Amino acid sequence: MKTDIDAIIARIRERCPPLLRVPFRVGGVPLDLWTNSEDVQRELAAYYAPFQDGPGTDDRAGFRISILEGKADKIVERPARLRRARGGLGRIKEVIHDVPGGRIIEKVSSRLMVFAGEKEWAILGRVADGLHAAVNVVNAAYMRACHGRGLLILHAAAVAWEGRAVAIMGAPGAGKSTAALWCMEEGADYVTNDRLLVGPPPESAVLGVPKHPRINPGTRLTHPRLLARLAPEERRRLAALPMDELVRLEEKEDAAIEALYGPNRLRIPTRLAGWVFLEWRFGEAPLTASWAAFDVLRPWSGDILRALDPYDGPGGEIGLEEMFGRADACLSRIPGLRITGGADFPRLARILRAWMGMGAPPEIVPTRVQLPLFSGDAR
Repeated sequence: MKTDIDAIIARIRERCPPLLRVPFRVGGVPLDLWTNSEDVQRELAAYYAPFQDGPGTDDRAGFRISILEGKADKIVERPARLRRARGGLGRIKEVIHDVPGGRIIEKVSSRLMVFAGEKEWAILGRVADGLHAAVNVVNAAYMRACHGRGLLILHAAAVAWEGRAVAIMGAPGAGKSTAALWCMEEGADYVTNDRLLVGPPPESAVLGVPKHPRINPGTRLTHPRLLARLAPEERRRLAALPMDELVRLEEKEDAAIEALYGPNRLRIPTRLAGWVFLEWRFGEAPLTASWAAFDVLRPWSGDILRALDPYDGPGGEIGLEEMFGRADACLSRIPGLRITGGADFPRLARILRAWMGMGAPPEIVPTRVQLPLFSGDAR
């Protein structure tokens, strides 16, 4: 008989006692984070500090996660399945073993082991060396808690003007994170980089995920605020690369919002007022925007919707068609724009600022329309 996940986690905590607490309460969602490492405690507390709820929130304990520095033994059982990047076509990201009561997930790149049960989770390995991977696991628990409250998970960046948020969706590589940073140049607050949690209408409340944008070399080279922070030799190295090689370069890094834009530019809980889908192409012109119903995004369901896999637990998965049905029920009454033509981040940011921040969109028409209202610099 196989040992269940709760017994495995209990043994791990006995071997590596987690005695140091890490504060976490974001968007009214508490997590009970503990570690056995002062370095991990300090780094995680610093990472999440800008996203934390303000004073006056209650101190109820949330779902427990032990984040432990320790030796992670290789599992010799045959894996249930492999999870790959890029829709199943890329490198192996995780090796997943179903066990009674939960899952054991081997993170291939960071070599962390995640033990995910119904009552608590544990992360084991060289956490200080793979802090970004540990943040992803903590955020998966955060999203799972939100999903349990009935919130939908969109694969989207989002920004907000005056509490009116716009979700930015698109296929991989469309530039969602870059678009969000350009919107911040137009005065927007940051909501989320890669996942957006959406509540049902009519409130359409949304929560961002507490994670700094992970930016690629192309964004660092083309965004003026990020370009100014590049060392001259790094700027020359990146500028010398062909565009196709620059796009494929796996050198992502965090863009800490407060370091770039100063305090009070984070707005994790807010309300969804619109969405855009980036269907543009780099090198074409001009940018064109047209009004669209959410249902037209059905062919891109796999790009815009996200399950909790592999953190949903055995039997927790739902099909893509069912996910899209739930999304359509949430978003069918939210106005949306389909962005085609040539990629133009500054122009898109001005369009969204006028729409969300100034309430000045053109009249809604059923066919594709050019938006002459926003020619010129709106700043």
